[in-house]
This record gives sequence, C-alpha cells and structure tokens, in this order.
Amino acid sequence: MACATVSLDHHRDGGDNELRTRTRKPATVFCWDTSPVATRRDRVAAPAAAERLRLLRQRAADAHRLIPEFETVREASARKIEAANELKRLTDHPQDFGFNLKPDDPRVKTATKHLEKMTADLKRLTELREVRSAAWQAASAALVACENWLRDGRPHGTTLEEIETEPPKLNKGEDVLSGIERLRRRGRELRADLHRIASAPYASAYCKERMRAQVEALAKRGAPSVSRLVELDGPVDFQTQQVRVGGLQRAGCGCLHRNSRRARADRMAAS
Repeated sequence: MACATVSLDHHRDGGDNELRTRTRKPATVFCWDTSPVATRRDRVAAPAAAERLRLLRQRAADAHRLIPEFETVREASARKIEAANELKRLTDHPQDFGFNLKPDDPRVKTATKHLEKMTADLKRLTELREVRSAAWQAASAALVACENWLRDGRPHGTTLEEIETEPPKLNKGEDVLSGIERLRRRGRELRADLHRIASAPYASAYCKERMRAQVEALAKRGAPSVSRLVELDGPVDFQTQQVRVGGLQRAGCGCLHRNSRRARADRMAAS
C-alpha cells in the first residue's frame, strides 16, 4: 500500500476580497490499495477526499474571478490617455490647436490632478492583475497536478483510502515553499549518499573471503589423482579442461598448490 499527503483549506475575508490559504490540521493522506480486485468503480476517491478536491477547484475558480478583467484595464488605460491629451490640449500653443494656458491656470491644475488620478488607477489595476494572476496560476498548478495524478499518475487497479495524520512541521521562521525546498534538498542529498555507497568498492576482508572460497573450489577441482599410481603403478592423473585457442583444442592442467593460490589471492585483494 502506498500513500500521498494533501492538506489544504481556504477562506475569504473582507476588504478587497483577498483570497488566502492556511494549513488545516490534521492533514489528509490518500492511500491506495494495490490489490488486483480493485475495479474502476472502486477507484473513486473517498467522499472527504472528493470534497477536498472540490475545494481546490473552488479556490482556483475564486482566484480567477478576483483578477481584474482585461476590458477593465483597457478602459482605465484609455481614460489615462484621454486625460493626458486633454492636458496637452490646454497647454499647447494655438498653432498646435491648443489654448496655451499657463501651469498655474485653474483648468490646467484640474486637468493635471485628473491625469494623476487616472495614472494611479491604471497602475493599481495593473499591479492587482499581476498579483492575482500569479495567485491564480499557483492555485491552478496545484489543481492540475492533483487532477493529472488522479487521471494518469495513480497506479492501475488501485483504490484510494483516506487516513488522518499530522502535516509536516516547518522550522522556525520557515514558510511552506521554503519547507518544500528544504525537503527536496534533503532528498537530493540522500540520493547522492545512496549513489556514493553503491559506487564504493567492496571491503578488502570481503574480497579476500570470496577469493579464498573460489581458490578452494579451484584447488579441489585441480587436485591430482594417485589411484592408478597406487593400484596399477600407473601415472598420476591431473584434471584437465579442454579449451579452444585459434581453432585448436588444448588441454590445460588445473593443478596449483593451495597455499600458493591463497597467498596470491590475498595479495591481489589487499592491492
């Protein structure tokens, strides 16, 4: 059985309808059962898990509705351009179809204040659109990640089960993104440690033990037989092995003194 943790909550306060998020305790852990009897209908999320997914979708939708519409920003930009043109018409020379008014003229002062107000309104809307677009993209990214995992990333033939557990704790003065980055960095460090351990050579004592076992096996296979010498006054028999070298078959003797093989193996392992 494998598990994945999700913890979310959202609320909207007064004022400028800001959308804020906070962590709910305890967190929800979705575990999936890998038994082969799970059917497509069984893989539907538990009601509480489905409710949390609905809240995640609602948060993304709310964040999108808080973004100022493009038409609103365009109208504010047009009003700023219109105010700038009006001020220019008041101060331009008559040959440029202006009134050539002085800066201290009440009409020029009024037009200047109006232009400043239109400029501030456009700046506020532009900045608000950028901030809320970023918040909507962050909420949408989390929603897309969850939906993609539920559609394509979840192992086939599994069932989601919900359990309650405490969410990961943040260090002092650490926000959520910093905590995620810290755990990612720790994961990279652990993977590097695993790679270093897997790439490290085996211990000399282990190599000597393996080589001695192999030498013992070779010594037993290559031990001479004196049966014919003792019983029939014949030659000593040495075990041989047929090998093919350059299309010719040759017999090689496998006999070597056991102590010599051990000493040689120890020297090779030590080096």
